[in-house]
Amino acid sequence: MKQSTQNIYEVVSSLGIEEKMNLYEILKDAIDAELNIAGAEEERPACPHCGSPLVIRSGKQNGLPRHRCKSCGKYFCPTTKSLLGQSKLPKEAWYSYARCMVDSLTLRECQKRCGVSLKTSFFMRHRLIECLRRHLPPFIAGKGCKVEIDETHVRSSFSGNHKNSGFKLPRPPRKRGGDKISMAGGRDHVCVMTGINEQGDIFLDAVCIGRMSADQCGAALAKHSVAGAIVSTDYHPSYNAPLKDAGVMRHVKIASNTRSEGVINMVNSLHSRFKTFIREFKGVSTKRLNNYLILFKWRELAKRTDARMLIVNQMANGHYETTWRNMWNLPYPFDMETAYESY
Repeated sequence: MKQSTQNIYEVVSSLGIEEKMNLYEILKDAIDAELNIAGAEEERPACPHCGSPLVIRSGKQNGLPRHRCKSCGKYFCPTTKSLLGQSKLPKEAWYSYARCMVDSLTLRECQKRCGVSLKTSFFMRHRLIECLRRHLPPFIAGKGCKVEIDETHVRSSFSGNHKNSGFKLPRPPRKRGGDKISMAGGRDHVCVMTGINEQGDIFLDAVCIGRMSADQCGAALAKHSVAGAIVSTDYHPSYNAPLKDAGVMRHVKIASNTRSEGVINMVNSLHSRFKTFIREFKGVSTKRLNNYLILFKWRELAKRTDARMLIVNQMANGHYETTWRNMWNLPYPFDMETAYESY
């Protein structure tokens, strides 16, 4: 995990100058949205801790109006639980860090440029990725829209856990590379279901360990809108019932060895770009795989000419979830012990 975090900023190195500037502006707008306190004096906010509207004014904090919740008794100000709500760093430091991220700098280079510790540099990266996650547009395929869905696999990894005294590896340890324990799709791989429509919108979801079942496929598809779409997949049987339940207009099955007009080229190209992206990290912890999927989706979105407007239009007030404590106690995307017991 340590090596992968040092290489995270290399994933955008292939982008051009205009694309990098676009990425920086997206991050800058996201930070500004998190710090937007316009109208704080006029509007009475709900408590960010419990959601209660029963709040009263209670002085000021750092020049901002402070409130106290009558329900839970906690104090808060307009930036509480925002991106920088608990940060002692100035906004300019976050702008500088966003620039470092776009410039494909390593953690240590960002640390030097922003004047923070290595631990803080790592934490800032995850906080920015969380901010991007909330502002990514949803995947929607309207009536008659062509969609291609397929799954790809990445090797499971438990790196970053072994210093925890309570950690127990759910499978026998493997040697680093070359052991040929399992092929792609086997028990040592995470199944990532991917989809792309004809407008270029994409989704990627970590579904399970090994082969995907119909129930797991249905749970992943429920997060996205594909009703009325024309969906093309391979002959994997797990797609049949979930796509029917999702209300697609037509389900087209394409054989993997087909070399015709019906081959699912768009999703295969997406897999190729994703494998190139994930290979830069030389091993990604399964616990943090979802963050890498978010970063990849953000990178793909930023390549489009309207990427900045798409994200700005999706801006909404929200609360952060990533704290230093729950970052290290982050659960796996699925029950790893149960997944390995089934093999």
